[in-house]
Amino acid sequence: WKRWDGHKAPCHVEAVRTFCCYTDQVEQGMQGVAERQDDCVTLSQFLQSHSRRRCTHPSCKEGVLRHEQAFYHRGARLSLRMQQLPSDHGLPSEGFFTWSFCQLCPPSQRTGPVIALSAATHNMPLARFLESYFYNTSACSRSCPHSLHRDQERFISCGGMVATLKFERCNVYSMTPPIAPQALGEQLQRPPATRQF
Repeated sequence: WKRWDGHKAPCHVEAVRTFCCYTDQVEQGMQGVAERQDDCVTLSQFLQSHSRRRCTHPSCKEGVLRHEQAFYHRGARLSLRMQQLPSDHGLPSEGFFTWSFCQLCPPSQRTGPVIALSAATHNMPLARFLESYFYNTSACSRSCPHSLHRDQERFISCGGMVATLKFERCNVYSMTPPIAPQALGEQLQRPPATRQF
């Protein structure tokens, strides 16, 4: 959750998650397939629950506004941040609305129009939505020729909150813990392996 910023570590360590990819699996709850209940949800269910969530780490207990959730896959990172909309935002309090901000367009054309999120999109399983970010490189919006997922920061409003989605290329490294001193001592005492040809 919380980003590495200076001296503070994230509240939660990275975890491999299994998501439900089909609408019927989400409706059935995918008993036994997904390890966590929030892995079998639609996009709208995820955004609604995520906007009200508090950190579960015992030493944190801060709201979602002070955290960032990130999904890593295929050399890329999709970050999700929740923000409070200003009181004069002008969006209806019911329903989901989306718009985007292109990082490549000229300044006067960067912000796309605000449109209602289609029922097909907000009922889409969260896994399918994430899959579109990591695999669909050709999707474009009607107002901009640049990649919807790669070149644009997207926003989805949910009541008085807005989810900000930002895609970035990154190198994901894994860590190998050091060998315990006792195991290292045993390895040094063993005779070298011999090969027979």
